[in-house]
Amino acid sequence: MQRLRLSAPIRALAALCPALVIAAAACAGCAPPLASSGNDGVTVMSWNLMNLFDPVDSGNEYDDWSIAEGDWSEADYRMRLALAAKVILASTAGGPDLVLVQEAENLRVLDDLAAGPLARRGYDWRVVAGDPGVLPAAVRVGVLSKLPITAARSHSAALADGSVADRAVLEIELDAAGLPLVVFVNHWKSRSGGDAETEGERRAQAGLVAGLVAARLAERPGLALLVAGDLNEDPSEFDRVDWPTALVPAERSAERPALEGRLLFAASGSAFPGLEEPVLVEPWIGADGFTYSYRDSRDRLDHLLCSPGLYDGAGLELESFGVPELPFLYGPDGLPFGWDPVLRDGYSDHLPVLAEFSRRDA
Repeated sequence: MQRLRLSAPIRALAALCPALVIAAAACAGCAPPLASSGNDGVTVMSWNLMNLFDPVDSGNEYDDWSIAEGDWSEADYRMRLALAAKVILASTAGGPDLVLVQEAENLRVLDDLAAGPLARRGYDWRVVAGDPGVLPAAVRVGVLSKLPITAARSHSAALADGSVADRAVLEIELDAAGLPLVVFVNHWKSRSGGDAETEGERRAQAGLVAGLVAARLAERPGLALLVAGDLNEDPSEFDRVDWPTALVPAERSAERPALEGRLLFAASGSAFPGLEEPVLVEPWIGADGFTYSYRDSRDRLDHLLCSPGLYDGAGLELESFGVPELPFLYGPDGLPFGWDPVLRDGYSDHLPVLAEFSRRDA
């Protein structure tokens, strides 16, 4: 595969957003993909890779990931790429059309996946979010796609102290089976430092995304749109705590308002009269499973929230959602088998979520 070039729409956006890092494969002379979805449907995976750093010390890595200190190595990196590819390819035949990742250090990680263990699988479009502020991000959100990316940009949430959230949101638009699909890839503030203490930053990130979603749906009513990623919040969070949360059930929108913002969700695409904010459909409602465990909890922190346009009976329609049935992703305790630097084995401390969308004629 040739070194990547930008398509015209993406090149224009990259000029406007220079911190955004994009690659689009130039496939003339490339070997054909080994497998493809082969139909008009679209499969989407979202997965937190658990600090997948490249094999170069840049100084931005988290503690305990230093090559110089012997915490990390080229061999470890190649092993983790192979393990990540194993999960991607085992989740659905040939791999999902769209893989949305969190905690990848940079574009090299996605390039090395596509050129290495995912070679000839069709992941010719790759992009990672830019830096949210002055300092380089340790890890980023990104996309591996078999579908053409027609536009991309990064967004950063403003915080009350005048700074910005340390994790940028990536917005992409794709040509999905001839239909537009807009996706926001997120990695909201972790709970490290306390659930209540960190909620404000998650609310700011939720408010940013809610505003962007509202704008896109106002421009194109019925648009197929996803809000995906590790939101560090369970759908039941609002019921568990007594403070304003980032994710709020639409039917309880009058309770506990917060200045920073929020993102409303519901179990269906039904309208909520009187609400000016967008309401997304949460497929976790009525679904089994979890994606993360802390102190024996079973939390659903990883999401694929859908616009009502994915439930209107026309165009792309959600058909299924859940955690892929991959027993090797679990340890003997039944919890996610995260990368273990001593064993030099494991996948991630998060489980992926997978959704299948069909195409229906109006």
